[in-house]
Amino acid sequence: ILILNYGNFCINWDTKVTIVKSDGSFGYKEARDIREGDIVASLRFKEINPDAPAWDIYGWNDKSLTYQNQKPTKVLNVYKSKHAKIMYFNHDKTAKFSEEEPMLVCRAGSYEFYPSGTVDVGDTIFRYNDTYDQIESILVTDIAFEEGDFDTYNYTLEEDHVLVAGGYIVHNK
Repeated sequence: ILILNYGNFCINWDTKVTIVKSDGSFGYKEARDIREGDIVASLRFKEINPDAPAWDIYGWNDKSLTYQNQKPTKVLNVYKSKHAKIMYFNHDKTAKFSEEEPMLVCRAGSYEFYPSGTVDVGDTIFRYNDTYDQIESILVTDIAFEEGDFDTYNYTLEEDHVLVAGGYIVHNK
């Protein structure tokens, strides 16, 4: 079921979401092609309670971040919205988000999920390297915006709320 919603949904239509194939290997689907029942790669960190409600993520922050593992998680709902502006970081047009998309950020030594529109040059954002099952830190050196009429997507996940879109670690809030 595709639910149309004109709220603050988040991942641009052509940004690829990391999925887990039936054989356990990784693949990628554009955000617009994710469907109910698809299995996406969700990430677990020691400091983040996977059972906490999705909305509670903005209350979380920590001085450390310990990656534990990737956990396949089922997509329960797909939400589509429209945005007049999207953004991307460090000239990487393969990963575009609305300004509301929660991204994992380290700022002043503290890890938090911030709306992407509040990420600043000098902040650190994070990518998941599925080849080596590791987290990579990326210093933000450039932030760019595009204006237009963009379809964006968000998902309800069966478990966990942290997923990988455009390689970046984001939250499905």
